[in-house]
Amino acid sequence: MHKETIDVAIIGAGPYGLSVASYLRSHKVAFRIFGSPMRFWLDMPRGIALKSPETASDIYTPQPGYRFIDYCRSRKIDLAPDKPVDMALFAEYGLWAQRELVPEVEDVHVCRLEAAEAGGFLLTLVSGEQVKARRVVVAVGPSYLKKFPAELEKLSPQAMTHTFDRKDYADLAHKDVTVIGCGQSALEAAGLIQALSAQTRMIVRGDYMIIFGKQKEHRSLMERIRQPNSVVGPSREGWALQHARTLAYYLPEEKRVHITNTWFGPFGTWWLKDQIEGKVDVQLRTHLVSACERNGKVLLTVRDDNGEREIVTDHVVAGTGYVYAVDLLPFLVPALVSRIDKIERAPRLSKRFESSVKGLYFVGPLAAYSFGPLQRFVCGAEFAAPTVARHLAKTRAR
Repeated sequence: MHKETIDVAIIGAGPYGLSVASYLRSHKVAFRIFGSPMRFWLDMPRGIALKSPETASDIYTPQPGYRFIDYCRSRKIDLAPDKPVDMALFAEYGLWAQRELVPEVEDVHVCRLEAAEAGGFLLTLVSGEQVKARRVVVAVGPSYLKKFPAELEKLSPQAMTHTFDRKDYADLAHKDVTVIGCGQSALEAAGLIQALSAQTRMIVRGDYMIIFGKQKEHRSLMERIRQPNSVVGPSREGWALQHARTLAYYLPEEKRVHITNTWFGPFGTWWLKDQIEGKVDVQLRTHLVSACERNGKVLLTVRDDNGEREIVTDHVVAGTGYVYAVDLLPFLVPALVSRIDKIERAPRLSKRFESSVKGLYFVGPLAAYSFGPLQRFVCGAEFAAPTVARHLAKTRAR
């Protein structure tokens, strides 16, 4: 097998990986980037729309003219504020930006990443090729980070699926389906499923479910002072994090983890309201106790204000989000994982996104416990990509 030594390897070809690659190119840092471009977004079910504002969903690059809004304007695509922005359109934009900015993406996955004996890292690709890299940037999205309630772990794939694993819900038409969760992905799933004439219910632990209304096109000065516009919509917290990108990094660790887990979710965007209200049986203050399969059905035991009861359903969809856990990355060998200092299960990162393993960087969701909740969104790459690229360029000679 051929071994080649390169300066930087990037694992992941979504918005974060492509943004890092574009900035590395501007610094003339040699790199190879591995992954299927925009795969997470391309695999979204039809009918899903962007959660973040269209002005905060870009492949970030120092070159002008490559924003999502630039792409739409050049093609006369209407981005009216009263219309949801189709996720498929964003994926199409991402592929265009990739072809223009990072044409050398290698559509092959890394199946093993380990420390090399003489320093640096050794990557093994599914093709069998081995690549030696001095530094590695892990830029994977949530693909490997699915979170399941422990009560659902014993269910088979025929009985339960995570929203991430769903490209469509056609097989659930006319069935009885139970969705666990109340965040964007759970609400999207429930809306798409009920449209297939399925009996659809949502199990929600909290006292309420949030679906925001449409944002006004023109807001008063007082409204903008109280809730200034930000990359995550009108929000004082979002505005502060956007304009002071290292603010979360310098907060006490306990506070930083808390705001990462609690700010900006779970909630649904305005276009989901008509799909849910009056069409989906939303059961609030309901806790999942256990789940098992019986006679081709799923038997759920839940507890609400009136005590325990049972729900018999055909299929369970887990809209339960993702967990920031570096040990879930299947390509990281255990010996390397054990050397990474962690905040809970996420890598503890320096101000330059470098882990405790010298030369190993993490951007995207796995950086959230170090840099705050904006790293959970595409807009987090606006800060992460140039920061990592500058540091890699600065330390190249060393």
